[in-house]
Amino acid sequence: MKYLTVFSDSLAAQDLARQVKEKHLQVTDDPQQADAIIVGGGDGTMLHAIHQYWQLKVPFLGINCGSVGFLLNPVETERDLLLLLHHFQEVKLNLMEVHIDAESDSFTLHAFNDVYLNVKPGSICYGTIQGEHYPRQKFRGDGLIVATGQGSTAYNRNAGGSILPLQNDLLAITGICTYDTLRDVVSQQDLIITITRGEVTANADNQSVAGVRSIVIRPGFSTVALGFRPDYNFESKRYSFYNQF
Repeated sequence: MKYLTVFSDSLAAQDLARQVKEKHLQVTDDPQQADAIIVGGGDGTMLHAIHQYWQLKVPFLGINCGSVGFLLNPVETERDLLLLLHHFQEVKLNLMEVHIDAESDSFTLHAFNDVYLNVKPGSICYGTIQGEHYPRQKFRGDGLIVATGQGSTAYNRNAGGSILPLQNDLLAITGICTYDTLRDVVSQQDLIITITRGEVTANADNQSVAGVRSIVIRPGFSTVALGFRPDYNFESKRYSFYNQF
């Protein structure tokens, strides 16, 4: 099995890189030859790796060298590392295809975690969101978040949205400081967001487009596989982390 490796610049991640090298694994610099991708760092490192390599259709084996690591595995012993590399379980998660109609042009982006809208400080936006099985809702305020299960523990959670399980086809729709509370959970479906007033920037993970007029979100068109140790309860971590505060 050949591995492509992605490590952050942190001391812990660089130490992990040395450990991986000492295991005499077949490591390749050619993405097209990789059977799996080892990612060492935090959730941000994993998100960066996914955006760079998701089209390879190989599993991402994340090793947590950061603080939280919702999308990565805790690896504290050699046994942990060997379990991950040789006996991992795959969890397939949907990407969102995001079509944005802006004042300057139209764009198609891909989001693993979330799509969110925001406005300039001191202003608000008005708009609507509607889906195939989700009735038309109006919103006004600082913005709106549409998050996948994997993205629900990020900005969505901080804005008061629900944490979603990874292995279910659900989306969280959460208003950002909206006049009327908007905190819904819906099945994955095409969603159309229309801006009726305000200067809005759309963000698909770390990709931004200004001057947005409308957005069409199509989830489930492609998947990303994350590998977890078979003895690691990655779902429990998502809920227990916030309960400790």
